[in-house]
Amino acid sequence: MDAQLRRQQLKRYFLTYKLKTPLIMIVVGWLISKVTYPHGLSGLGNIAVAMILVGAGWIAYQVWLHNNAPSDETVDQWLEDDLKDLIRAAHEKTDLLPEHMIGTPLVIRSPILWLTHGIDNTDLVFKKGKDKYVRFGVYNVTIFILAEHLLASYRCDYDFIRKVALNETTREYHYRDIVSVNTEESSTNYTLPDGQRLIKAQSFRLSVASGENIRITIEVHQFKTMTRGEIPSTGAEAAVKVIRNMLRDKKNA
Repeated sequence: MDAQLRRQQLKRYFLTYKLKTPLIMIVVGWLISKVTYPHGLSGLGNIAVAMILVGAGWIAYQVWLHNNAPSDETVDQWLEDDLKDLIRAAHEKTDLLPEHMIGTPLVIRSPILWLTHGIDNTDLVFKKGKDKYVRFGVYNVTIFILAEHLLASYRCDYDFIRKVALNETTREYHYRDIVSVNTEESSTNYTLPDGQRLIKAQSFRLSVASGENIRITIEVHQFKTMTRGEIPSTGAEAAVKVIRNMLRDKKNA
């Protein structure tokens, strides 16, 4: 699919708040008609306005309903396809080809709704699907590639709507230098575009002997309340398990 067309369809998928306008028109029109009806002929003008509002609102609703927005399943498949492209990019940027790997790459994807360098604020969106799971317009994506003697990582802020990876970084560590890998509670100072502060989160953390670490915000406690839906698994718990097992094997060898 053409990238521009896909972007337009994703915007239609996420920007469902436009539905509020026709609904407001319908409700206001109904209220006007209800208040005006008892006044008989003197209220005909208001009733006409009410009918126009209800009719226009209903037409706008039908247009919205049939705007060819992609299904939840289609959006999920597009994201999976994009993650495969990011895995290929991770191989190129870390100089670790698939034949150098042990197992499959570990992917952690966590949603972003806060102000982020290079990301258009209009893409910081979400939508709860029919299955109650929430999809997001922007993700932090971290990919770990496990080789014989080292672990390499590729990270980016991924604008799913625009299909663009920003703020990319790569690192690599020898297994003997990795001290720990875990998930933990952490405080944050993220700010949403509307000014709301996010103060508590669950983080993935990989620490090395030098004091350096990789920290990824994987779950913001306020997201579930904000979105009123289920947040999909980030893959962090699975990554912790695999990396811990690899460290045990390498350090006991």
